[in-house]
Amino acid sequence: MDFETISYPITAPQRVSGGTEENKSHKPFQITIKVTSASSESSVSIVLTAEQLRSISKKVVYPKRKEEFYLVAINNLLKKSDFLQLSLQHAEKVLTDEEFENELDSNSEKYLIDLHEFSEPSDINVIGDIVNQIERDFTVDEVSEIFSVTPECLKNGLKYNK
Repeated sequence: MDFETISYPITAPQRVSGGTEENKSHKPFQITIKVTSASSESSVSIVLTAEQLRSISKKVVYPKRKEEFYLVAINNLLKKSDFLQLSLQHAEKVLTDEEFENELDSNSEKYLIDLHEFSEPSDINVIGDIVNQIERDFTVDEVSEIFSVTPECLKNGLKYNK
């Protein structure tokens, strides 16, 4: 079977009838997947409960987010190492105050860690899973620095998930 192109646009989940009126969270979602090829086009609709949708999302999205956070952590640890080396050179007077400041100003992306808000609500769970695999207790500030997440965002995420 020859295909010139195949695309899989998936519609955003839409609530469909079902469930009970008093508990709308149990109403199922409908997802439509449209498959287009050079010679034909077809669609299929799948009806899922919210729990099924979360389960699928966790199996598909969660590993990708975990990989992304691993890469962020490695890059941030390298930045920290580079900054400590630069600081040591400054402390040992290998670099003057001016050279130290100039290096930080001209190569800030090499030394400074940017902190952000979560892009996904489940990010707190992903980070929690990674941190729990390491046999060490971390402070909020350490986790914040490792994963480029603001301490406030971490604290709010922890409160929300308790």
